[in-house]
Amino acid sequence: MRKYLATVIIALLLGLGLSWGLPAAAATVSGSSADPLVSQSWVDDYVTRQFDGIRTQLAAIRQRLAGEGTEIVLYINSSEYLVNGERRTMDTAAVINSDWRTMVPLRFVAEALGCSVDYTTHADGSTDQVIIKGAAEVVLTINSASYTVDGAARTMDTAPVVNSDWRTMVPVRFVAEALGCRLDFASDAGGSTTTVYITK
Repeated sequence: MRKYLATVIIALLLGLGLSWGLPAAAATVSGSSADPLVSQSWVDDYVTRQFDGIRTQLAAIRQRLAGEGTEIVLYINSSEYLVNGERRTMDTAAVINSDWRTMVPLRFVAEALGCSVDYTTHADGSTDQVIIKGAAEVVLTINSASYTVDGAARTMDTAPVVNSDWRTMVPVRFVAEALGCRLDFASDAGGSTTTVYITK
């Protein structure tokens, strides 16, 4: 019996000791990170703030996996490019022409965007026109600034050309916008374009 009473007394003393410490803990702001008993709403808000960036990235990844979006990254004077983060290689490089316009090899860009590309030729076999079929039908004429989008006549400020690698090079802005894509550029410290981003 004495042993039992001793145990009860020790338990009571411990309980009183813990309760005496409560005023100090209660001095912390309720619901703050210093509060040992933070509220559920504070925890929910904290988790939301910490993981918003990750949720955004996961949503973008899910969109890409579902085929709902495409991002192409081209590097000026490089044959390497990215399609939704996957590194690929072209057989010619994107360049800046004498009109200071970004020219890209058409087939690689068009096919990455899910478009088909057809050509019409002269009697000697050289390319005359390029037909891109995607969200719209775009018809370009080699060495001409005139083109059509779904039959409507338009004019570019530079012309498509066939380069020394026998690849059709087109001004990326006009073609990307005609196909309903967003276009962004990154430049170096001198203001020269280094990277082109095409997003569909």
